[in-house]
Amino acid sequence: MCQGDLQLRIGHRSVGGARQRALRVASLANGDTPAHYWAHARVLLSAPIADVWAALQWQPGPLGRLYPFHVRWRAQATRVAAAAIAQVNVRGWEYEGHEAIALMRQSVVVTPAVGGGTKLEVVRHINAPDETEASAADWIRLYFRALDAQVKGTRETLIPTTWCFP
Repeated sequence: MCQGDLQLRIGHRSVGGARQRALRVASLANGDTPAHYWAHARVLLSAPIADVWAALQWQPGPLGRLYPFHVRWRAQATRVAAAAIAQVNVRGWEYEGHEAIALMRQSVVVTPAVGGGTKLEVVRHINAPDETEASAADWIRLYFRALDAQVKGTRETLIPTTWCFP
């Protein structure tokens, strides 16, 4: 099992005089089981949960890497009586594709953080050719980079077009 820093932007930074939101990493771990590789991360995003919920509803990205496949994403926001979002649950899984992909599933739990930020916890399980515990962790790094960019109102241009995100 490996543990380490996601190595994404930390805190706030100034770009053209404007402060930019960024991620703070709490933990990243990855490893394997006899059935699949896995990665798990906890991250704090300085954006409010409502902004993160809006960003999680972007359109699906390209499908497939080495093998064509389709990933289905489902998300649901739970609200408190005052209509504030209390929690968001997101699941993604391969529902159609190449038989070489034995398992592909992701889940994200999103909750408000103290001070107006958002806590995210993501888990990825993958069993497919050319996948490793390192690639499971790489997927999480790219997922958070894409989400961070989406919250800021831009698409992350550094993400390879062969990865699939919601």
